Formats: sequence, C-alpha cells, structure tokens
Amino acid sequence: MPVKTKPVDYDEETTQTSTAKYVGNKNTLKFHYKFCSSVTDMKESNKVYIFERSDAIKQGYVACKRCNP
Repeated sequence: MPVKTKPVDYDEETTQTSTAKYVGNKNTLKFHYKFCSSVTDMKESNKVYIFERSDAIKQGYVACKRCNP
C-alpha cells in the first residue's frame, strides 16, 4: 500500500529572498545588490527584499556606494 504524504508547504519568504534582486536596509535606507558585502554584515531583522530599483527609490532608499546597484 503506498504511503500518503502531505504536500510541501509553500514557503513564501524563501521564495521572496531568492527572487529579489536587491536588499534594502530599513535602518540606513540604503539598498544593495544581494551579493554586496554590506548585505552579509546586515542584521536579518533590518533586511527588506526589493524586486525593482525604481521601487527602492520610490520608497526612499538610496543606492549603496560600494556595489552601485
């Protein structure tokens, strides 16, 4: 008899972090490419995932001078 399994739960947060192009810092209001070294230094609680550069600017974020997104 085959074993019944539950479907895997869709993890929206993981999908969001993997598809976002930029990461904003809600304390400094700077946004970075995901690969920027500043992102690795950032606290997880300060990270905001952003998909479009224009959205970041509309929300008041400024581009990082290190990675120049």
